Amino acid sequence: MSSSLQNRFFLGIIGLISLFKPSFGIAGVFNLPHLAAPGEFAFGIQPEFLMTPAVSAGVELRYVQGITDSANFTGILGTGSGSRQFRVGGAGTFDFFPDTGNQPGIGVAFQALLIQVNSVQTFEATAIPYVHKTFSSSDYGNIEPFLALPVGLSLFQGTYQPLLTVAVGCIFLYNEHFRSVVELGLGLNQASTYLSGGLIYYH
Repeated sequence: MSSSLQNRFFLGIIGLISLFKPSFGIAGVFNLPHLAAPGEFAFGIQPEFLMTPAVSAGVELRYVQGITDSANFTGILGTGSGSRQFRVGGAGTFDFFPDTGNQPGIGVAFQALLIQVNSVQTFEATAIPYVHKTFSSSDYGNIEPFLALPVGLSLFQGTYQPLLTVAVGCIFLYNEHFRSVVELGLGLNQASTYLSGGLIYYH
């Protein structure tokens, strides 16, 4: 292979990588599976550490408003280091099967985010089906592990990329008002792998 042809080949590979680069925008699941009661609200802060496609850190603020026994609205505002500049949006959560008795809670959240990376704006629409279950522990109080599968589309300048993540995490209940979250997200398709945590106040 000639030097000129090799250069064009590697430039083509680089171009494809840049075209299908993983998104920075998907927000973590965080406390979406744990609904606020109707008329009540919650406020949370979520630091996060992204491991792919490049190492970076970020933080999100979340406001949750309880609408009904099975529906919440969440407002999201976030920023980050490096090329991650901001993201803003919201999510509607619907708990179709409540977490009661031996039955796990099953629901879905629909999330929309406007994000900016490297001064370029992208819109992301995501559905987040999830399952969660609360357990009582004499050592740790109530714990609520969850599994979620965020799947959606990233829209950018007339093109789109499919997004897919698997998220596993746990919500820890300290008292009536305070909970913490630990979460790991594995980016399976055009999405970032991340580790996050945070604290939520319910009122």
